[in-house]
Amino acid sequence: MKPPPPLAAALLALLSVPAALLAEPVKIIFDTDMASDCDDAGALAVLHALADLGEAEILAVVTNRKDPSNASAAAVSAINHYYGRPDIPIGTDKDGAKTPPRWNHPSSFCAALRDEFPHSAKPDDEMPDALDVYRETLAAQPDGSVVICSVGALSNLCEAYWTVVEDGHSEWRQDWRKRHAYVRILGHPRKLEQVIGELLAAPPQQRP
Repeated sequence: MKPPPPLAAALLALLSVPAALLAEPVKIIFDTDMASDCDDAGALAVLHALADLGEAEILAVVTNRKDPSNASAAAVSAINHYYGRPDIPIGTDKDGAKTPPRWNHPSSFCAALRDEFPHSAKPDDEMPDALDVYRETLAAQPDGSVVICSVGALSNLCEAYWTVVEDGHSEWRQDWRKRHAYVRILGHPRKLEQVIGELLAAPPQQRP
């Protein structure tokens, strides 16, 4: 069976949230490679539509790929402004995932959203770091209450857990293990420890 396209995967991710979380809006951190493919813009629009219906609450958006346009955060901000939520925290991955050279070209739609629509974002390299936004957002939420919806690279999730495991930051460990509920990657529900455990098993040179 062919895997679902990214936008459909984002929809499946939210539809498969555990029933215990459905009594109130699902708290979402959206981790996105807002870059070459416009599916991420569509997925963020879907999240806003679900928020309008009272089914989701977008706590933060972080980007997991450093696009050469330096405009991923601006694209996210423009979409957030369009849907009337301009104050959603945005963080960016300053290193980005290791991607094939053929994908490493400036995004046309990110620059267009930056230049043609209202937004409040700085260039990606001047925005808050994605890991800082993750930590601050998780720390402000009750344990087990946050769903991480990842569309794209796992660079932010990997880097956060390498920091925890290799540097021994106990506060990071508490935030990540207790305050998230599930992580959704391409529509498949998995515990965050399972995902990160597989990634940490890979040699450093093979990590995203």
